[in-house]
Amino acid sequence: MIAIVDYGMGNLMSVEKAFTYLGLNAKIVSKESEIKKAKGVVLPGVGNFGQAIANIKSRGLWQAIKEALAEKPFLGICLGMQLLFEGSEESPESPGFSMFPGKFTLFKGDIKVPHIGWNSVRFIKNSPITSGLDSEEFFYFVHSYRLPFLSAYAPFTLGVSEYHEVFIAAVEYKNVFGFQFHPEKSGKKGLKVLENFGRIVYGNICGY
Repeated sequence: MIAIVDYGMGNLMSVEKAFTYLGLNAKIVSKESEIKKAKGVVLPGVGNFGQAIANIKSRGLWQAIKEALAEKPFLGICLGMQLLFEGSEESPESPGFSMFPGKFTLFKGDIKVPHIGWNSVRFIKNSPITSGLDSEEFFYFVHSYRLPFLSAYAPFTLGVSEYHEVFIAAVEYKNVFGFQFHPEKSGKKGLKVLENFGRIVYGNICGY
């Protein structure tokens, strides 16, 4: 079973429906024991970084997520991807899981935020989670905070996008994947991403 973690923030039903449409066994879960039993874990999320961390901790899910990051196929979506990093200027007092280095900051300059809508993502390396996709595809975004694409982040950067600046749109390290965009809202290309994650979970295909 793929566990879709419910910590009170996220597009849970749309993610679950997308997996169900693909014929993959995925379930919304809210207990530590359910995360531990799962073969793979999805951490979705929409909203405030600090509130997300507080919710995860108050519901007793922090340790189970940490353990899943170390040993299972893991997918972070939108805010769920941001939570895998060190933190965000949105909530400086709330450290993330620190699976990846870097802190998210608000888009700079005289531009409209949040960044909402379809935008292209350029994949800069091959990965089992992007199998069957072209090197550049369009996906749906909704976010105000971003991680600029810097050379120091290149080792784990899977894809980049641009909204007045180049920012990181997809990451990968061993069994852990993250997407700033919403694959569950991105039509056939997004479904392909989720299908590939399902293959990684059930076929034990990992990027290492």
